[in-house]
Amino acid sequence: MFGTLNFGKGFLRSFRHELRPSISLVFSPDYLNPNLGYFDEVQRDSRNPALVDRYSIFDGGIFGTPPQSGQQMALSYSLNNIFQAKVQGKRDTIARKIKLIDNLVMGGNYNFAADSLKFSPVSVSTTARFFKGATTMSFFAPSIRISKTRQAAGSTCLHGTTAGKSCASKALPAI
Repeated sequence: MFGTLNFGKGFLRSFRHELRPSISLVFSPDYLNPNLGYFDEVQRDSRNPALVDRYSIFDGGIFGTPPQSGQQMALSYSLNNIFQAKVQGKRDTIARKIKLIDNLVMGGNYNFAADSLKFSPVSVSTTARFFKGATTMSFFAPSIRISKTRQAAGSTCLHGTTAGKSCASKALPAI
C-alpha cells in the first residue's frame, strides 16, 4: 500500500509513503515433553540423585538442538514503512527521487499458547542511507511491552512500559 502527496511547485515535488504489512503464523511444539524424546536427563553426581543435567540427543549435530522455550503458537506481525521524496533544484530540469528512510519496521507477536504475557515486546528498527548510499545507518529502539491495566472507574488504557507512566493514578490488577 502506498500514498503519494504531490506539491507541484518548490524544492519538494512529491512525498511517498509505502506500507508493507506482514502476518505469519508460527507453531513450535513443546520439545521438552518427555514423550517426544528430544531431551533426556543424566545424573550428574551419584551421591545426590537430584542433580541432573538435561541434554539434547541432537547436541553436536549439524542442525543444532531444538528450542527449549516450550510450546509456541504465535501470530507474528510487522509493518515495514518506506519514505521517499522527489526533489528538484532551481537549476535542475528533472526531479530526482531520494529515499528518506529505507525501512522503518515495527513488529512483534501474540503467543496463543502462553499462559501470561501473550504479547511480545514491540520492536522498532530503522535504516537510512546517507551520502548517496555510501553510508547506511541502522537504529534500534528499545522494546515496548504493551500491557492492559484497569482504572478505578472501570475503563481501560494501554501504555508502554518504557514510558514509565501509568495512565491511572491507581491501577488495579491486569485483566
